[in-house]
Amino acid sequence: MTLTPDAPPSALIGLEFARNLHAAMEAGRLTDRAVAKAAGLSHPTIGHLKRGEVLPDLGTILLLEIATGTSLYPANLYRRVAHRPPTIES
Repeated sequence: MTLTPDAPPSALIGLEFARNLHAAMEAGRLTDRAVAKAAGLSHPTIGHLKRGEVLPDLGTILLLEIATGTSLYPANLYRRVAHRPPTIES
C-alpha cells in the first residue's frame, strides 16, 4: 500500500504499524488467532490491523507488543517525514 503525499500523519503511522505487526508475526511464525488470543482481541481485528484498515489505540499497541514480544510502534518516523509540512487533525 502506498499513501498519497497529502495523507494525514495518522495514515502513515497506521501503515507503518501494520507493516511492523505483519513482520513481527512472520518472524515469530505467529498466527492471527494466536496473537489475538494472547492480546485479548478478536482474530478479525488482527487481520484489519495487519492490512492497515484500522488504527489501534495505545493500549492495543501495548497488548500486541506483549503478545508478539517486540516493539511495534513506528519509532523515529518523524525522521522519514521531516520534509512534509505538519498536518493537524481535529
